[in-house]
This record gives sequence, structure tokens and C-alpha cells, in this order.
Amino acid sequence: MNAPPKEWSVLFNAATDGTIDDEGAEALATLLRENAEARRQWYLHCDVELGLAEMGAMRGGPKAISKTPRRRKLAALLIPVAAVVALGFFLAPRDNKRQPVQISVLRTVDTSSQWTAGSRISVERLELETGELTFSPASGVTVTATAPVALELINPMHLRIDHGKVTAEAVPGFTIDTSHAKLVDLGTQFGVEVVPDGDTRLVVFDGEVEVHSPGERARTPLATITEGRSLRIGSEGRLSALPSVTLGPTLGNWSIDPPSGEHAIIRRVTDNVSAEPGSHYYPLFPGGLAEGVRAFPYQNRCPRWWSPKPGGLPSWLKGADFVQTLQRELNNPDLEISVEITRPCDLFIFHESEVAPPEWLEDEFTLTGAELVLSPEPPPAVLPGDRSIQPLRIYSVWKRHISSPGIVKLGPVERLTHISPPHYMYGIAAKPAGPDTER
Repeated sequence: MNAPPKEWSVLFNAATDGTIDDEGAEALATLLRENAEARRQWYLHCDVELGLAEMGAMRGGPKAISKTPRRRKLAALLIPVAAVVALGFFLAPRDNKRQPVQISVLRTVDTSSQWTAGSRISVERLELETGELTFSPASGVTVTATAPVALELINPMHLRIDHGKVTAEAVPGFTIDTSHAKLVDLGTQFGVEVVPDGDTRLVVFDGEVEVHSPGERARTPLATITEGRSLRIGSEGRLSALPSVTLGPTLGNWSIDPPSGEHAIIRRVTDNVSAEPGSHYYPLFPGGLAEGVRAFPYQNRCPRWWSPKPGGLPSWLKGADFVQTLQRELNNPDLEISVEITRPCDLFIFHESEVAPPEWLEDEFTLTGAELVLSPEPPPAVLPGDRSIQPLRIYSVWKRHISSPGIVKLGPVERLTHISPPHYMYGIAAKPAGPDTER
């Protein structure tokens, strides 16, 4: 690999020797955010600096601790400066003995009295038997630990999960270790769960995460998982897919496990194209269908489901389990989606009214007469005469009664070329069987 340009080297050296000013810190953060080659050169530079520090320690000099921060999509003006301050922290010579990490407690839910929102506490190890704790160990880093969970804070930008679930929103370089993997933030909101058998489950909600083998970070990761994708990491680095993720109203309220309880209807959603490790997952929201919910995941200005009538969604539809389908599969003529149903219910499909329904939909479902609007914004009180006007789309609600638990197969979308783009995937929802839907 070629040597970095001189102006890069000036910034790199200033950051690692502690002489960088605010202007330089912002310039470095921008460079690392926008230039992949700069990031690679920066990592090499840090590896050399850490190696020199370790050589000094072997000769009796001060010892350096490991791991340098990596890049993240920086969301605020102060974040770039905070990130480079963190770089200085990790490259600074320190004693071998691990020091407690001071955290700011941001929010607690049903935890012990030890944790009080607004307090600052020095901790080396955190264990929760009940509840949920949200804390900040460093500027620009927010961590939510959900019980039962046990973790160690190695330093403000590095923790290790022994078991349990953690959700993080962090500046570049935030690192989570597990027994099976080292996960390095590249600009993201992500969740990590370590289950009793030691397997690591990774879900990326925004940005990217690098997956490395346990121990030292390698130059080449095992995988890079991007927004809307998930991964299971087993022993010996075995990677496998996680096809659906159960989500709730808050960032920390997610689970790889299927929803349970008497009200669960849709247990799992898979398809015939997402079996590869790191594939996109189907977000599942138990009881989550409401006015204005996002129809699809991972899209800017994402369209939402709305009722065309005052008063919101009809009662027989509101509060249904619903699935965010994957827009990338719109043009796949071989698509087959499998919906696992736990009990008798009404299964609903929302299909674009201006597009001819596919054969499988006409054969197995019936029209309810109800319609939904798909639009980024609430629809006008009076819908336009042109039902395909952008960005508004009208969707018909189809219903099929499911009499017993099992797997329901759904097919691809039938597209018509005369409808102006963009087209969208159909929606999926389910609710306990009740009175006949209103016409």
C-alpha cells in the first residue's frame, strides 16, 4: 500500500502525539468519514504507533492500551472533536492496571436503586438481573443494557459482554467484545446479544459494523454488516443468517427470538433469498400497526401507512402484528415469503390498487373493500382523482382467514409497466380472528 499523502500524515501525527487542535480534529474526522483509503492509512498509522508504544513498554517505558477508534457517520459538530479526543485517550500511555470507567446514567427502567438517572458512577463491571439501563461512557456514546446482562467496561470506548443484550449508538471506534467476536463500529446504531451457548447475535439498525475474530483486530474483517442486516457468529467463527428480528417502539426493544405470549400471532418471517450470513432481516412489530408507521425499513423519507378516512385505521386493523417487507425484492419474480402463524387469525395483505393483483393473491385472499394510503406524509382530506399521483399511493386491503397455526406462503409482486414508478412492495399484517371486516 502506498504511503499516505503528506497532509494526511500531518493530521495523523498531530492526533497521535496529542498536539492536534480543534480545527485539525474536525478535519481529521471529516477525512476519515469520507475517504476509505484515508481510513485504511489511519489504521496502519495507529498500528505502528501502538507497536512503538509496546516496544517502549518492553524497554521499561510506559505501556499503551489497545484499540483505536474507527469511523462513524458523525451526526453533530461536536462529535468529530469528541472522536479525536477519544483517539488521544486510546493511544496515550497508561498503566497496565485497568481503571474504573465513569459513566453517566441517562435512563433506568425497573433497575436497582444503585442506578439513578442523572448520576455519574465509576464502574468496571455492570450486571443487571432486572430492568434496563441506558448510560454514556464517553461523549457521543449511548449504551442500553437489557437484563439479564453482564458486561465489563474496558475503557470508555470498549466493553465486553459476558451474556445478555446491549444496544449502542456510538462515535467511530466503539468496540464490543464477546467470546466469539470483536465488533468494531463504523458509524452505526446496532444491537448485540450473547446467548447462553456463547453465540453472538448482531443486528445493525443504522450504519456499519465490522466483525472480527476474538482478540486483536485483523486488517481484514470476517464480515462487514450494514444497515438492515443481521448475523449470528458461532464458535470458530461460524457465520449464519438471522432472517427476522422482533422490534418494539424504542431502539433497545428488539429481540432475535420470536415474539411469545398469548397475543403473539406472527412468529417469524423468512424468504427464499435471504439465507446468506449478513442478509437483510424482516422487521416484525407485534401489535405495532398504527397510523403513520413506516412501511419499509432502511429508506430515507420512507413511505408510511395511513388511513384515507378521518379517525385513523379501522378498529379491525389497528394494533395488528405487521411486517416491514423488503423493497429490494420488489422485482424478484421468484420471491417466496414464508409467514409463520401461531394461532387462528386474519392475515392481511396491502397491495397497490393500480397494479394488477398476482394470481396467488386473488386465489387465496379476498378484498375487504378497505384502502390504505402509502405516503411519506399524511394524506389530504380529499384524495386526488389520479390515484397514482406521487408521492401518494392507494393500497387495497386483502384478507385471508387462517384457521390453524402453520406457515403461509406468499408470492412475488405482479407489476404493470403503465404505472409510473416508484413501485413498492406489498404489506403484511395479522390480527386475531374477529367479526367480519367492515366493507
